[in-house]
Amino acid sequence: MSADVNFQFAPNFKWQQRYEPEIVAILRAHAWQFVSFRNGTPAEDMERGIDMVVYMEGGTLACRLRREAIGFRDLTIRKQSWQNGKTELAKLQAGIAPRWYFYGWVLRDRVAEWMLVDMHKLAASGLLDKAEERTNKDQRTKFIAIPAAELYRHKCLLAYELPNLSPPPPAARDPRSAFIAYHAARNTVKASAPR
Repeated sequence: MSADVNFQFAPNFKWQQRYEPEIVAILRAHAWQFVSFRNGTPAEDMERGIDMVVYMEGGTLACRLRREAIGFRDLTIRKQSWQNGKTELAKLQAGIAPRWYFYGWVLRDRVAEWMLVDMHKLAASGLLDKAEERTNKDQRTKFIAIPAAELYRHKCLLAYELPNLSPPPPAARDPRSAFIAYHAARNTVKASAPR
């Protein structure tokens, strides 16, 4: 890494680390998004006593925070680096990028707005090929920008706190709603919230 890049990276990295406890708290509140269930098969039940199977989706996560002065609510992904290093876009297209992306905006010294992007859904959506290319202020790097509204329309957002998007459906806001909807569809519990 060159001294110029390291000079820019170090203070930004340190600034973002200050907000890691907030990021972790947001991710913990939405961890249920990474859990799914299926009913056990009759064979599983009779042979091993398994009524349900729980899947916990693992993977990697990238985080990026933007400062208050950034007014755009879009996901930016580097397309060209000034030293022609491997970019985020190239990694994503090669299938080696993180599974999820936490992208947030710091307002009044807190992570006030954010989105959790499913990078597999993004890669499959076609948005990477259609995104607007922009040149960075440094005139040496380029990136693509995908508006949050487009990510929402293409179902690439797992969770978010953005004022200009429609609120997520109840099942996306409260894990108890997903529980109720799941069991109500199978007539296995009454449609009331667990206490």
